[in-house]
Amino acid sequence: MAKGVKGLYDPIIAFYTEVYSNVNTLIRLFNEDPSHKSMHFSLNALKPGLVAKSFDVAEWSARLFSKLAFEFGDNILLMHAWEWFVG
Repeated sequence: MAKGVKGLYDPIIAFYTEVYSNVNTLIRLFNEDPSHKSMHFSLNALKPGLVAKSFDVAEWSARLFSKLAFEFGDNILLMHAWEWFVG
């Protein structure tokens, strides 16, 4: 994701915007997983966007992580997100 798809970043941006618009569903699925491994896996899959060569990809990635962090604060998931972040 950091380098785009064959140099094109529009598909990556579309992916991040789609995930962003479905954060509530993602949070619900994270809450249904007692092991929280799905959350760690998903956050790891989304992390490369933060170091993308495209400013727009990095910006959407930061927006997504910001929204996730806000939503985690309203759930017990914040502790698990912190473990992922420092781990």
